[in-house]
Amino acid sequence: MRAIKEYRWIGSAFLIFLAAIAVRALVLDEGYWIDEIISIETARPAFSKLIQRVGFADLHPPAYYILLSLWTSVFGESEVACRFLSLLLAGLTLVVLYVWAGRKGRWIAIMALLLLALSTFHIHYSVEVRAYPLLALLATLFLYSYQRITSGQNRWRDWTLLTATAALLVLTHYYAAILILAVNVHFFTVAKHPLNRTVRWCLTQGIALAGFGMWLPLLLVQYFHLPEGIFAHLQSPNALAMTALAFGPGPVHPSSIVAWLGTGLYGAAIIATLVADFPRRAHTGVTSTLQKQTIAMSRRQSTAAAVVLAMLLFGPMLSVAYVEATEATLPLLLQELPLGYLCLFCGVSLIVSGAVFNLRFLRGGHRMEPESFVFCLSALLICLSFAAGRPFLARNVIFLLPLSCLLVASALKARNAVTRFAIVALVLSLTVPSVVRHDTAFEARQDFKGTAALVVEVGSASYGELATFVLPMWDRPGLEFYLGEGTAFGIMSPAQIPPAAHLPDTVNVVLTRAAFERKREFLEDISRRLGADFKLQRTMALRRVFVAVYQRL
Repeated sequence: MRAIKEYRWIGSAFLIFLAAIAVRALVLDEGYWIDEIISIETARPAFSKLIQRVGFADLHPPAYYILLSLWTSVFGESEVACRFLSLLLAGLTLVVLYVWAGRKGRWIAIMALLLLALSTFHIHYSVEVRAYPLLALLATLFLYSYQRITSGQNRWRDWTLLTATAALLVLTHYYAAILILAVNVHFFTVAKHPLNRTVRWCLTQGIALAGFGMWLPLLLVQYFHLPEGIFAHLQSPNALAMTALAFGPGPVHPSSIVAWLGTGLYGAAIIATLVADFPRRAHTGVTSTLQKQTIAMSRRQSTAAAVVLAMLLFGPMLSVAYVEATEATLPLLLQELPLGYLCLFCGVSLIVSGAVFNLRFLRGGHRMEPESFVFCLSALLICLSFAAGRPFLARNVIFLLPLSCLLVASALKARNAVTRFAIVALVLSLTVPSVVRHDTAFEARQDFKGTAALVVEVGSASYGELATFVLPMWDRPGLEFYLGEGTAFGIMSPAQIPPAAHLPDTVNVVLTRAAFERKREFLEDISRRLGADFKLQRTMALRRVFVAVYQRL
């Protein structure tokens, strides 16, 4: 009987996992939109040129581009191939979350898996050729390994996984530093650790910091010398509401009232979990286990300390060696080296200060579970960012989504089948209507593949030359990815279209982004610009792209 029940739980988890993969796989063959095309083109060069392009012409860290470069070198750049990488990372996130939540109980594991599987937020970004699926996976692995360490696990594989994921997180997305900071604060304040354990923690964090140090000068170049600014493109004036809705069950539910109600229910569930995890004097979980742990100093730790020191000393200078800098970019890189070393010194000082505080001044510690503490502190830091006038898009904090699903699942406790069925029915009623409409959530993915096919069709049907204009000009590379370089012209307003006398017999105008939202207004301006010589022959809308075809009379 026990074996039957065990297989029932495993079977349920497997069915949820299959459903999650199926929902996400529906869009694998969709045409790329501009951000995905930028990812692919950034990942094309060899390693040194790739790093140079990311550091001096992009606004992100390099980890995902390196992974994508390795993947495309084997499987190619097709939509299915590249999106399958994101789908694979998303599937691994579901598996890791299930294993992590399983430490709290099988029902909690099933619910956490179901919540993430049906999250519109996760579905939307888990198939994009961008860094967000990798970011969510690394954050889940990082928190899972940290939870194992704080629960008494002292295996080297847990410490190694923690170190590697900490280093890779900030090399995947800069906002992941919020999560790493929250985990470090928890470690140094949860309990008074033995000396050897604190030394080991400092070494692991030092290795992660030193690894990031090899990219730090390029980060400073991005921050101080790129025209747009490293965080400018991540900001949004309506981000607070969208971020709150994104973590809820139905951000694009047909009823906005239901969407906000679902977010409120999830928020209440998280608060209930935080209250339940609030430390009590009788608590014997984290502290008692940690106080019993002792880790003998070893040659391995001495070697690790030497490696950390060497990486801290030479890491920033290595950026000059592995980047093919030009006469214009090399001075920028050298200019930021001193500040890079100063940043590393500040990071090391914070780690050492945390260790001194823990060993000399901390008494009992707060004894709060890592999941609850990290979520609270991360949410507080995010709120402070909004309060400081630095709003950002919801996608930049997707690393907290698996953790939030775990906290919500922890509050949805049920001891009988009727209650469990009611909870599952409620979750499905809140999530499924939003999942069906997930393509309208967050950032719309324009279909440049379909748009290019339409342009080719129009060209084959016309009897003369044709010109294609893309408005705004930022999306011109998206169309040229499929049509070839030099096949389109980027403009910022209809006034930039040449006079009718200088145009071929067929003119295509592709409207995206804000121009798509105001297509009627833009069509009137374009018609006035072209004059009576041209007539609007055909229009077509393809996934947030509007194409207007004008023919000379």
